[in-house]
Amino acid sequence: MTGTGIPDKASSPIYLRIALVVLATIEAVSALRGIPAIFYEFNPTTPMGKLAQALTSVDIVLAVPITLAALYFAVAGYLRYAIIAIAIRILVAWICDTPTSIAIHGIEWSPSFGGIQVAAYQIGAPLIALAAIYLARRNERLWLATILVALPTIASWLGVLAFAIAVMMYGF
Repeated sequence: MTGTGIPDKASSPIYLRIALVVLATIEAVSALRGIPAIFYEFNPTTPMGKLAQALTSVDIVLAVPITLAALYFAVAGYLRYAIIAIAIRILVAWICDTPTSIAIHGIEWSPSFGGIQVAAYQIGAPLIALAAIYLARRNERLWLATILVALPTIASWLGVLAFAIAVMMYGF
């Protein structure tokens, strides 16, 4: 921060800025595409199901301003704030998903691909987000913080790619 209260635009490498703009754009488009899901009623029958639906709606509503803020910060060159916004998005998604998922389904960790993926998300997501926030706050290793906040998006798109390849190979 400068003495005027305006955040510093550190002389950051252009590749970090481009990576964060691309990542924030992907996240913002995904958040905007999810808006209609706020109004979809699953008609849950249990109190935990109702809580899960309410938390999912909260996650979808909060995703839009958080990801658009991350996109703004990335485009404007405030990379630390873009990283922190994306990390907050990861934490919000984790907080809205994990407690009800465990309460409804129990611990779903197993040696299968799906079980490993669930365990990695439930354990790794908050650790990744907090580590990225720590690094960005200290203005250290922004490249590592960028990689950390990109991991959930990369993992998600790798899952989509694996599904597409499986469908191409074996059909539906």
